[in-house]
Amino acid sequence: MVRSQPKLNEMTKKYQTHNSLIADSMTGFSASNLHKLISLEQDIITGLDAKGQKINNTNLIKQMS
Repeated sequence: MVRSQPKLNEMTKKYQTHNSLIADSMTGFSASNLHKLISLEQDIITGLDAKGQKINNTNLIKQMS
């Protein structure tokens, strides 16, 4: 049990670093409204909106503004 303690501490530090990176990434993702950009990109690529309806070019241009 004593021998495994340093390994446990190392794993805990890596886990905390990983969680910190995830939190920072999600903060940046939310702050920059990337979810809106990704949704818009998918609409353009597929030609359909999230409801499966054909996209209207006028509405698409409004969303990009």
